Amino acid sequence: MRHKIIVDGNLEVYISSIEQNLTYSNLLEGFPNQSYNAEIIYREGKDKYFNEIYVIDPKQTQISYLSEDNYVIPKVTCRITVRSNKNLKDVGKDFSSLRIVWFQDDYVFPIDKEIIEKLKEIPYHKLCGEYEN
Repeated sequence: MRHKIIVDGNLEVYISSIEQNLTYSNLLEGFPNQSYNAEIIYREGKDKYFNEIYVIDPKQTQISYLSEDNYVIPKVTCRITVRSNKNLKDVGKDFSSLRIVWFQDDYVFPIDKEIIEKLKEIPYHKLCGEYEN
């Protein structure tokens, strides 16, 4: 069974891979702040194995009992690679693919409803890479 999602308004793509980890698994001491969160988000947009990556900006929530600069993003980082067998740009290619990263409070599945709505807004046809089998 393939899990499918909707992107780009109404394009159905299927999930070919999924990875998840705790967002702050590398934070050994202290509390996250906006700068640390920005670094996490930046690193998620860079991956030596994927050229086409889309990161959904996470909501940052201030940690009320700490300083004004201490913010957290959702505790689970989710990465999926989606694929479509439709030719979107080059008819000589066999499939298209895009890596999508987002943050949510629990492991998937399910994907948070708020994220599902944001997935629909991703301009997949502009961002995806196309490949041959």
